[in-house]
Amino acid sequence: MGLLYLASSRSSLITDGRVSDKLLHVLAYLLLGAFVLRALHGGVHELRLWPTVLAFLVTVVYGISDELHQLYVPGRVASVSDGLADALGAGLAILLMGFLGALCARRAKVTP
Repeated sequence: MGLLYLASSRSSLITDGRVSDKLLHVLAYLLLGAFVLRALHGGVHELRLWPTVLAFLVTVVYGISDELHQLYVPGRVASVSDGLADALGAGLAILLMGFLGALCARRAKVTP
């Protein structure tokens, strides 16, 4: 979260235009969502409903607060589409972690 806050505090980010701003949002919040999800679950295993919902909400609310924070940074603007990209990243983190958890659970059952 600190790195995201630091990045959004800068007036401009150095990008060469080859990578979409939205893709960067999705990737950043995919990582944040995965970390929050893992922290609330205590590791990678089958996902439980309420910690998963809470992880999604924490990540999305942080994304919204980050967009609002950018209103006060010269040269930056808050964007609904950036917030939606953040939420997409959080959702993809849940899907990815759910897949990895199911894969680990299946391997644990197969291994004697």
